[in-house]
Amino acid sequence: MKDHCLIFIIDAPISENIDPELKKVFGAERAARVYIDLLNNSYKMAKKVSSSSIIISYKNSSKHPDLTWLDEDDPGFSEAKIKNLNERILSLFHWAFNAGAKKAILLANSSPEAKSEWIEKSFELINKETVTLGPTDENPYLFGIAFNNVNLLKKINFFTGDLTDDIYEKIKQQKLKIQSQPKTYTVNSEETLEKWMKSKDADYHFFSQKNEEKEHPKRDKKKIF
Repeated sequence: MKDHCLIFIIDAPISENIDPELKKVFGAERAARVYIDLLNNSYKMAKKVSSSSIIISYKNSSKHPDLTWLDEDDPGFSEAKIKNLNERILSLFHWAFNAGAKKAILLANSSPEAKSEWIEKSFELINKETVTLGPTDENPYLFGIAFNNVNLLKKINFFTGDLTDDIYEKIKQQKLKIQSQPKTYTVNSEETLEKWMKSKDADYHFFSQKNEEKEHPKRDKKKIF
């Protein structure tokens, strides 16, 4: 484990795992494909941060038993057995710090214009007195702490509808400093999806065959623990 660690929460791209609000906007099948494309974008961006390790909590399915749909190299993962999101996040931060990481950042996947440079800058800013946050109008796209402040997570409810405001309030209560990265948006509507598409290169074909959901052959699961 490197001193810096990136954390992903990933569920297999099947209808029951997709955000109900995303399905309401795009329909079940299209929402799953949006979810896959967002994950691919975020994961590729995170891999550019060569100074960090990546750990993944993955809730798999029979159709997607591993993460080859995300990365052909089949990245290792922790099989998600904890249903409560707060406990799932807390356990991953604890695992990262127990494995030797000094700083860890939780990444969301719904903000496609977040940049690897923002992650690298966040790692520079994190210390025992400083927490980093990547704000949006919805939930933050990144949240980073040093190992000294892991107990902060016990005070944050990741189910709240005002998660960003809740994090700010809990950080203030702990007398910690906040360093925010540039604000961006989340893809949660036709308008924000179109905004993302317009920012892409002209030769990128959204929902191309290579990005569509497909079934992968089963093979032994590669786990990190």
